[in-house]
Amino acid sequence: MKYEELKELLKRIEFNKTEPETLTKLIESAQKKGERAQRELRNLRNLTGKIVDVLCSKDFFRINNKINESEVEKFAVGIDGSFQLVGGVGGKWYLFLSVTRILFKNGLESEPEVEVFWADIDEIDEQDNPSIRLAAEEKMLTVESKTILNWGSKGIKSVVLQNFINFF
Repeated sequence: MKYEELKELLKRIEFNKTEPETLTKLIESAQKKGERAQRELRNLRNLTGKIVDVLCSKDFFRINNKINESEVEKFAVGIDGSFQLVGGVGGKWYLFLSVTRILFKNGLESEPEVEVFWADIDEIDEQDNPSIRLAAEEKMLTVESKTILNWGSKGIKSVVLQNFINFF
C-alpha cells in the first residue's frame, strides 16, 4: 500500500471512531453555516441587481454602442504592491515591500512606463503583531493607498487600475 493510501485509510479509521453525537453536532453546525451562507449570497445577489439597475438607469454601461473617442480617457495608470516576508527567528520578521505604477500614456496599447513608487524593507515584531501576514498586507495596502493619493494629487485625468498585475 502506498503512503497516501495509508494516510487515507488512517483518516477513515479515525473518522469511524468519532462519537455519533459529535458527528451529528458537526453536521448540524455545517447545515446552519450553509443556510447562513445561502442567505448572505441571496442578499448580495439582490443588492447587486439593485446596483446594476441604478447604474443602468444612469447610462453607466455602454453595451454594443459606438464609443465616442473624445469621451474616452486614454491615459491609464496601474498601481500594484507586492511583499515578501522573511525571518521569524526570535519573533523578528522582515517585510520586503514595493509598490509600482505602470503608466499607459495613450491607452493600453501604448508602451508602458514603470515607476517604482516605494521599495523598502520593514521590520515587524511578532510580539507587537501576532498576525504577521495581516500586518504585512495592511502595510502594503497603506502604501498602495498613498500611491493612489499621490497620483490623484497630480491632477492628470486618467483611469486608475489598482492591483493592475491581476488583470493580465
